[in-house]
Amino acid sequence: MNSTRSQKNHTKRWCERETQGLIGGVLGGGVGGFLTVIALNHFSSVTPVPDMANAVAVANTYIVYTTFLITVVAVGLAFGGIIFTRQFSMDKQAHVAHAYDALVAEIEASNGKAVQIIEEVMKNPDVVQHFDERVTEKLREVLGARLTTTTQEEARARSEKDAITSIVNDLR
Repeated sequence: MNSTRSQKNHTKRWCERETQGLIGGVLGGGVGGFLTVIALNHFSSVTPVPDMANAVAVANTYIVYTTFLITVVAVGLAFGGIIFTRQFSMDKQAHVAHAYDALVAEIEASNGKAVQIIEEVMKNPDVVQHFDERVTEKLREVLGARLTTTTQEEARARSEKDAITSIVNDLR
């Protein structure tokens, strides 16, 4: 109960302080703006522009200045974007490497996670099709090699049988 009351008092004091600062800032800005207008009117005099050429020159100067400023800001934002993208890419690569290492560590641990991972992966039809294709390909490769070996052994066995049959016939 005291903790809640203490938090409410703390929040109330904070709001009072911030509100006083806000009100003071608004009043100070208003008074400062008013005094600035009065000072400008008192100390400056308006001089008429003698011809339109000066007004056009001022406008052109302003346009060039703002264009230059906008260009500088755009180039700064472009460089900032490049740096941010590069940093994000490096962070992403490090994150992916860390996640992969953590996954491998979980698979190596004998806590049943490897079986769960395989079961989740096998729910994807594309993975099942890819797995089926690879297993079928490997079986064809292994059985083809075995068939070649068996065919060679069969040819040797027939040759040996024929030689033994020939020897038996010669002995009769």
